[in-house]
Amino acid sequence: MFTRLAIANVSSRALAFSLIASAASLGMVQPAYAQDASANLASATGDTESPQAAPSDGLDDIVITARRKEENAQKVPIVVTAFGTKQLEEKAITAPTELQFRVPSLTLTGAYGNLSGTYAIRGLNNGVTSYFAEVAGGPTNPGAPFFDLANVQVLNGPQGTLFGRANTAGAVIITPNRANMETASGQLRVIAGSYSRNDVSGFFNLPIVKGSLALRIAFNRERRDGYTRIVGGGEPLAENNNDSIRVALDWKPGNGRFTNQFTYNYYNVDETPLGFSLAAYNPNLGIFNLPTSLAAYQAGGGTPASYSATPTVATALTTLTAACTGAVANGISPSFNTCMDTRLQFLGTLKPTLAAELARSQASRTGPLSTLGSIHYPFVEMFQQHVFINKSQYDFGDLGFTTLTLKNIFGFQMRRGASNYAIDGIGARLEETFYTPSAYGAANQSFGTGTLKRGAWMQTFTDEVQISGVAGNDLLSWTAGYYFQKDPYPHNLDGSPNLYRLDSGVLSPSYGWTAAVAFYNGGATQQQAGYGQGTLNLSGLTPFISGLHFTGGFRRSWDKSTVNFLAASPTGVGGMFVPGAPSTTSLKSAGNNTELSIDAQITPTLLIYVARRTGYRPGGVNNAIPVAGLVGYAPTYGPEHVKDYEAGIKYDFTVGDVRGRLNVGIFQSDYSDIQRSFRATVGPAIYIYTGNVAAARTKGFEFAGTLIAGDFQIDGTYSYTDAKFTNWIGTDPLNLLAPGNAACLPISTASSCLLDLSPTPFNNAPKHIASATIRYSPPLGPDKGKLAFSVTPSYRSFTYLSDNAYRYQQVFGPGILPALSQPGFVRFDARIEWQGVLGSNFDLAVFGTNLTNKIYAIAAVSQLQSTSIGTAVKGYGPPRMFGASLTYRFNN
Repeated sequence: MFTRLAIANVSSRALAFSLIASAASLGMVQPAYAQDASANLASATGDTESPQAAPSDGLDDIVITARRKEENAQKVPIVVTAFGTKQLEEKAITAPTELQFRVPSLTLTGAYGNLSGTYAIRGLNNGVTSYFAEVAGGPTNPGAPFFDLANVQVLNGPQGTLFGRANTAGAVIITPNRANMETASGQLRVIAGSYSRNDVSGFFNLPIVKGSLALRIAFNRERRDGYTRIVGGGEPLAENNNDSIRVALDWKPGNGRFTNQFTYNYYNVDETPLGFSLAAYNPNLGIFNLPTSLAAYQAGGGTPASYSATPTVATALTTLTAACTGAVANGISPSFNTCMDTRLQFLGTLKPTLAAELARSQASRTGPLSTLGSIHYPFVEMFQQHVFINKSQYDFGDLGFTTLTLKNIFGFQMRRGASNYAIDGIGARLEETFYTPSAYGAANQSFGTGTLKRGAWMQTFTDEVQISGVAGNDLLSWTAGYYFQKDPYPHNLDGSPNLYRLDSGVLSPSYGWTAAVAFYNGGATQQQAGYGQGTLNLSGLTPFISGLHFTGGFRRSWDKSTVNFLAASPTGVGGMFVPGAPSTTSLKSAGNNTELSIDAQITPTLLIYVARRTGYRPGGVNNAIPVAGLVGYAPTYGPEHVKDYEAGIKYDFTVGDVRGRLNVGIFQSDYSDIQRSFRATVGPAIYIYTGNVAAARTKGFEFAGTLIAGDFQIDGTYSYTDAKFTNWIGTDPLNLLAPGNAACLPISTASSCLLDLSPTPFNNAPKHIASATIRYSPPLGPDKGKLAFSVTPSYRSFTYLSDNAYRYQQVFGPGILPALSQPGFVRFDARIEWQGVLGSNFDLAVFGTNLTNKIYAIAAVSQLQSTSIGTAVKGYGPPRMFGASLTYRFNN
């Protein structure tokens, strides 16, 4: 029988979904955000004038940069959700993880902590790139705080023509506030709340030369205890402990045609990672069913062959025998019998520990918000990042045939980090990981003792030259450019970026670790691209409508990756890993991104559009050490492609005293050669790598909008996503079926068993996502400030959390499903704020998140068929929390 963790339902789901549906049925994709957004975005791009917008019946105009220029969002044929400075505050969006409760079709996995995780838009986990101040990357990981921002924009669907590589699913654009050259201003905010939360943030803006040179310094400090309790004591997991500082220097000399914007951002993290709780285990693995002592082993025959009737047990005993033979030969253990007895006794504790921990989690009042602590090393995640961005722009004005603006955007980033976490559910007794993502850091070991450090800096250089203009009296608006990016790999010889120890090392002679990734020894990933896009105004041909526009764009990208490795070789039994034999892996690829759209401004407040886009995501190099038995592994993986079709309506309206905004979009995306991450165990190590898998289609619709009636405002969003693989013939991801098995497809060969994996469900892709914010702002009278009450229910339907859910259900039956998924749930947030208290410069707010204390999973790792692990674990989102903030502003 397979043991599993049950998940409770929330009794308030029906009420919340009713609220969401009633609000969402009124409108779509850009809620009425941003009276301040226009000014913020104009400042952010260096422009001095905002675009002229058609009347919007009193709704605030939303100015976005989704096409690398300022435009009214209601005039742009793209599904986009935008939040200005004020809306980020009112909706308490303080980090990327909160966007998934406010944006249609968007989800975000927490993965192992704040340092990792990915966005998914319209069902695709890969293919979303974040941009900070127009540069890809920057402080945009899931835990990076949102502070002093002009806006956050989420663009759904392929965006590769103007935004570059890897945007086959969408883009997230984060724009920091620029320095104001006219007025000195500032802000200081303090927040106190649950779990000892104490945050401090603020900024100071200083015009150095009025109208010409200004400096802005912003800072953010977050402290909050972890919400996942360590059973028996120890520092709780899933805490916040980070610091950021940002410097913006803006210069506009002379006549203002030339502008220069410099941005520096520093981000530092030193906190505990996301805690994982046991959701299920496989009690039939050989490693869990060994004799529990030397006496029991000898009573059964005293040799692995004596247990041949149970092959998995015999295999585990053979491995253990070899380990003890080596331990005695190298003087690590005094005798073979002593070694066997010690290690068998430890292994004998694993199955009872798993059973007890699963029972404890099921019976505990706090359920999955508690887990066992490490028996070896404290869990930690560390990260440092420096980002330098310089944007120069010169406006040549009207040259007769066209206006012309020249822009150059240069970016340099350096980052390093390291993490120690456990994803076995019982405190690293089964699996312990020193993980340093993308060669950020290094890990090493000596006779079972591990060391973890941030290691070498990873660097990224980018430069983009862009020219743009408007020709023929607004006949053609055009943009063209060249993009260059280079990510050099370091000479990181301190240790392996990924070090694993399974079963506390008892199956190796020295209780040692295994290096799953070799030493990096230089190389680089590089991309070059040229692009152009133009919008042709055909209004003169259609006098019966307000405007007709045709947009076309094309981008050609050339990518190449060369990575030099040095094998990670241990010096003797359990010694340090040292550089060994060299190897080099290289890949070149090229691809196109295209954009074709037609939009018609039927009336000044009604836009309809259709669009077809194609996307290209470059291939890459796997850094796993190639070994026999690694399913579907290749040293490189190829590009991913998408064809996307979209149609939509954007409409502002007034009915009596009610003003509204309605936006609806439908889409279909066809993906080929999808890049998918794999996690496999071979022998004593775990490998993470990427491969291409067949084809898929996602389709659905997105809907959002706003109603304003008197002192009430309702913002609602809803999305439906149907994501399915259309063709996937591949090897068994669980590596269970050998060639010749009756379950293999007829096209299988003597060396490969192929399966039809197309029924595999999309990971992290709920069919339904909905939210509504109901806001009431009663009048207080003159000079008393502005008071507002708001409540936000958000709903996410059933979600798979495992890439291998289909195969696991085939092997273990439907009873395993709760360990691989998250049932649909509702989360309630609420906020009361008083801006300008009694006419002062102070703002006060109190807030609560997840008010019903819903326990919901945001990440899962399933290793049920791994011969040395055999567990499924889940990581959970924050429980109910309360807080209050006090803000002081001047000239702001």
